[in-house]
Amino acid sequence: MEKEKIGNTCEPKVKYKGWKAMPLIVGNESFEKLGTTGTLANLLVYFTTVFNMKSITATTMINIFSGTANFATLLGAFLCDTYFGRYNTLGFASIASFMGMLVLTLTAAISKLHPPQCNSGQPVTCAGPTQWQMTFLMSSLGLLVVGAGGIRPCNLAFGADQFNP
Repeated sequence: MEKEKIGNTCEPKVKYKGWKAMPLIVGNESFEKLGTTGTLANLLVYFTTVFNMKSITATTMINIFSGTANFATLLGAFLCDTYFGRYNTLGFASIASFMGMLVLTLTAAISKLHPPQCNSGQPVTCAGPTQWQMTFLMSSLGLLVVGAGGIRPCNLAFGADQFNP
């Protein structure tokens, strides 16, 4: 009869990063919240003044963006747990969120990416955004949704894993 030796395996001992990794995780969560939620508060003014949208159109777009960003967390959690894992999901989502903020910033900084400014005396002749400008704007919001969908469900659990999974 052979006796099995229990507890005498050659598995390497895992070193957890613990508090060393926490500033990165808290920073990632904070910047995602500031980026998405902070931007959300200013989008109505941005859409109506810079993109010359009507208030109802701008409000509808903001509500769709907000709802989609909140719903994307369910999809992000499913994909994270089923296919990709927290680390890969967080990496991809962080890059997507950064790219979304970068593209949104470019819509404000580059004059060809938003319509010309309206004259205050002639609001009827305001030119709306072109299809290309709207596509660029929507791609920035889409990237922010992907970022929020991956960061929100995974980041805090990933932080807890740094101590003892």
